[in-house]
Amino acid sequence: MKIRVNFKLVNSEFDKERFEWHGGEEPENRKYIWTRTLGLDDVESKTLETDVSIYLQATQKDGTKIKCKVNNLNELKCFNKDGTEERFFVSKKILKRQMYETFDNKTNTARVFFYFKDCINIGLVDDVTYIALEDFPEELKNIDLKELKTDYNSDAKITAASGGLAINR
Repeated sequence: MKIRVNFKLVNSEFDKERFEWHGGEEPENRKYIWTRTLGLDDVESKTLETDVSIYLQATQKDGTKIKCKVNNLNELKCFNKDGTEERFFVSKKILKRQMYETFDNKTNTARVFFYFKDCINIGLVDDVTYIALEDFPEELKNIDLKELKTDYNSDAKITAASGGLAINR
């Protein structure tokens, strides 16, 4: 099967009545501030776990390596037919609601949605890990997000991406 993982930052100021009155979204009344979709092909199965912890690691300017634990994450784990797997992590604190899923039998495609609150600052690590900035360990708060890595190194290939960020794995 194919999987499309959708990340959406919900606009808390979205006015549904205005949307209906104008017959759709307007630049100043958008339902989502941004959306991002990542795709995987040839997925055998998937699981969702809650209350997962991961380690973030970085190298400081002086060469010292740091490794810190981050708790309270949801994990979507996709097992590919070739034996590889891809993991997506999301802080529970940033979720507007729990993961939502649909399935299209015609295209054999599962769509998984993560809806984020717009009132919490979010950090993106390793292209697939969304963490509330306030949950970052103190030791990592002054390190550029681009320098952070998770303790999980993905061996799968993201085959489709859309939204504000390009993915090259």
